Amino acid sequence: MRASTAVQIPTWWLDPAHSSVEFSVKHMMMTTVRGRFRNVQATLLGDRDHPEAARVEATIDAASVDTGVADRDAHLRGPDFFDAERFPRILFRSTRIEGTPPKQEGDHFRLVGELEIRDSEMEVVLDCEYQGRGSDPWGKTRAGLNSGRRSTAGSGASSGTRRSRPEACWSRTRFAWRVRCSSLGKVTNQRPQHVG
Repeated sequence: MRASTAVQIPTWWLDPAHSSVEFSVKHMMMTTVRGRFRNVQATLLGDRDHPEAARVEATIDAASVDTGVADRDAHLRGPDFFDAERFPRILFRSTRIEGTPPKQEGDHFRLVGELEIRDSEMEVVLDCEYQGRGSDPWGKTRAGLNSGRRSTAGSGASSGTRRSRPEACWSRTRFAWRVRCSSLGKVTNQRPQHVG
């Protein structure tokens, strides 16, 4: 009888100092407003050697939205948009990977998951590019990903099945999302400390 060998699947933590969640949105169909979220946490289970176990979970602090204009940011935090007081977190949970799992720098794949904003959930597909893996000057293993997705938040038109009906103004808002994970720190049993 052959003994089974358990495979340890690595966990990666998002390095906020080298990562960002950004968005752009059309304002009055004439100008494009760009912004980002300052507070983001994410973990990724799995890696290029264990793509079958890959899972991503991300939490965004809705109140950390930043477009560079204080009045606009206050409006975005309010009930017309994110309603951050009632719904403080934006959540993403992956459900599957489509395409060939990435092995080499420049490989492309799609990450499918559920995005929850306010009381609305939708399936989104993130087009991702693997940017490689290596060691930093302190001997920590790092990896990079870049992804983007254009979607109509809260609407089934381009982002999947709508689970609940948000405010009318919110349901017509088109966002182009971009996630830059310039550094994911590989850990075993504790969160990595960023240095430098």
